[in-house]
Amino acid sequence: MQTLARLQSQVRERRARMSEENQPLQQQKHEKEVEKLQAAQTLEKWDDSAQSKEQVEARLSKRLDASIRRERALAYAFSQQVPDYHLVYF
Repeated sequence: MQTLARLQSQVRERRARMSEENQPLQQQKHEKEVEKLQAAQTLEKWDDSAQSKEQVEARLSKRLDASIRRERALAYAFSQQVPDYHLVYF
């Protein structure tokens, strides 16, 4: 019984030491994540391109149309696939 209590206390001490050692690393990781989020937010807010509103809307519309065409092509290709019945064993 005493060995179990001693083992548990050793495990607790080891966990406390490990958390203290990893705390600065976790803080640095958190700071990097915050910086990345701030950079992403500033990029989303400001568009410094020399295009007019109509040109930007046209470009976005073309992108949307292209993505719809890609989805349709993928759906068609998927529907035209021949099932491999010869691979199914009865």
